[in-house]
Amino acid sequence: MNIEVLRSRIKAVKVKGPRPRFSDEIRSQAIIAFRASGMSAANFAKEVGISQGSLFKWLKVEGNASAKSFRKLSVEPEGREWIVHGPKGLRIEGLDLNALAQLIDHLGAI
Repeated sequence: MNIEVLRSRIKAVKVKGPRPRFSDEIRSQAIIAFRASGMSAANFAKEVGISQGSLFKWLKVEGNASAKSFRKLSVEPEGREWIVHGPKGLRIEGLDLNALAQLIDHLGAI
């Protein structure tokens, strides 16, 4: 997500109580944008209009959730297609390279 778009979405959040309440969607988008930005946490937080503390808290919560839900996957080629092996016998077959990239991107964003 573009930093300018994220900044405008953050500014549009209505303040309820002493501080704004950001949706899980905005938090997730901020984490993804921060990781893609290459910026320091302080600069990124200032750029999008949140506190550095909020960004660190969101990263910590997201990291704990990821650690709890982490599952080892293996990927192997089969001709021009790919097979993904997961826990409990999960097997996803017939993925082209684009579908595999989308799956990996989606899993990384969860």
